Amino acid sequence: MKIAVMGMGVAGSYLIARLKNSEHEVVGYERSTQERHDSICAWGTIKSELEKFCKKTGRNFDDFLIHEGKTMHVKMNNSVKFDIGLHGLCTYDKLALIKDFIKDSKIIYGEAPKLEDLEKEYDMIVDCTGFARTYLPKLEEDFFLPTYEYKVEYEDKV
Repeated sequence: MKIAVMGMGVAGSYLIARLKNSEHEVVGYERSTQERHDSICAWGTIKSELEKFCKKTGRNFDDFLIHEGKTMHVKMNNSVKFDIGLHGLCTYDKLALIKDFIKDSKIIYGEAPKLEDLEKEYDMIVDCTGFARTYLPKLEEDFFLPTYEYKVEYEDKV
């Protein structure tokens, strides 16, 4: 089977890694150029879940781990303060993991082919474009939660 995986974020890159040594011909597409390919979404996750996913692809999640959270200190607009325990929450080098998932795989950067063109060439097209849903129909009713993101620099990591 010839499979196109559209979008090289966490989901698309993970699928590429899982299918890498299968009998299928798999090609990944990323609309950004290779130089501009980045991971713009939050880098926090549940450590135990990513450990399971990485293990299925022969990777050790600890190689990508940046910080294991213990407590999040929250200060509300009305000066109310409280702490939240972060059981299992961690920060990881998401872009490094994505790049590791797709290394040595066929990835076409800087292209977002039309669905009609993909359908002529591939047996299966998997839309991993996230919130954009570039190839899937838009949902009639969807829920999204606006968030704030901060990129933090550590002395020895991202």
